[in-house]
Amino acid sequence: MNKKIKGILLVLVLCLTFCLYFEKSLAASGSIVVHYLDSIRKPTYDYTKKHGQSMGYSVYGYNNSTNEDILNQLKSSSVIVMHLHGSPGVQVMANYTYLSGTNGNGGNIKSVSSLSSGSLNQMKIAIYYGCETGVVSKTYGDICQQTVNKGAQTAVAWEVSTIVGDVNEWNRLFFEKAKTDNIVESFRHADYWLRYKKGDDAGDRMQITRNEKGNIYGYIN
Repeated sequence: MNKKIKGILLVLVLCLTFCLYFEKSLAASGSIVVHYLDSIRKPTYDYTKKHGQSMGYSVYGYNNSTNEDILNQLKSSSVIVMHLHGSPGVQVMANYTYLSGTNGNGGNIKSVSSLSSGSLNQMKIAIYYGCETGVVSKTYGDICQQTVNKGAQTAVAWEVSTIVGDVNEWNRLFFEKAKTDNIVESFRHADYWLRYKKGDDAGDRMQITRNEKGNIYGYIN
């Protein structure tokens, strides 16, 4: 083998090594926390875990948990997903405990607004699936805006009554796309394919009733 061929091979090996290192360095790190209410909502956790782990995240699921540790989880997570019951400005958790946008009492109602400024700087997206959680409430405020105010890149919730099966499928499609694209394109991917698979009612419910705050052109991968 002459010196020229050896030189070419050496360059190729170095390029391959660099590309593998660069790809690894871009892999996501940190944690995803998923709260789900029951077995019919568990697919939200299952598919978030599948796609989240493939991005490099550690994924933790909590089945029908109280709000006892929710503020700490918000502060330590890169992504949080909550598929629970809801009401305007609120996610309803176990034992009559709640996560709200504002006006928490520090006990059964914990509010995002109570967190210190910048405490969610590590968070790439918070996804709140719950009936009317995205409605801006006179009492409990705008949970998405409060989440972004505390440093999160993006937060999203829905302003209507959600359907469990629609949420499970939309969530699966969102994370499927988010492995390789930004948040807004992942929204569009989930919107398109949910509408294709489940019809216009499901498509409209998940697409045109969102409360989106923050930078939807950012990435979670």
